[in-house]
Amino acid sequence: MKNDVEKQRKSGLLYSVVTVCVLSVIIMCVTVFTPKKETGEFVPPPFDLSAEQGSPIVPNDIYWQEFDAKAFKVGICGKINMIGSNADIWLYNSAENDVWLKVRILKTDGTVLGETGVIRPDEYVKSVELNTEVESDSPLLLKVMAYQPNTYFSEGSVNIEAFAYNK
Repeated sequence: MKNDVEKQRKSGLLYSVVTVCVLSVIIMCVTVFTPKKETGEFVPPPFDLSAEQGSPIVPNDIYWQEFDAKAFKVGICGKINMIGSNADIWLYNSAENDVWLKVRILKTDGTVLGETGVIRPDEYVKSVELNTEVESDSPLLLKVMAYQPNTYFSEGSVNIEAFAYNK
């Protein structure tokens, strides 16, 4: 009788081990042969066609200043003149920089209103066309993004609070 109980226990243990092995093989096959989710290919942002060489000569009343973001310097307006759906931001990539810059203009809730193309050091962009008109005194967020030239690896970003106004 003792042998029968021992045989049943060994037999049950054997079935358990076989079941675990079979399940492991099934899980492995499903993992290996399930199609992988493909991520889109990186498309570098285009250069801004309206970029001009040199530093901008900006009006005095627009709160334009250069910010030192440690990895790069950027000149931009904090008071953005809205002319229809165009925003005068006067984005300047300092000649001292070794990075390319671009700016994304956002509402405070994160909605993207528009963005520049990439600009090289010692270039500036006066205006950005937005996808909607913005009311005067609306708070905005300017997300300045820096890239390594040619590789487009991130060199960091900085958010700058701004507001819209109409002359």
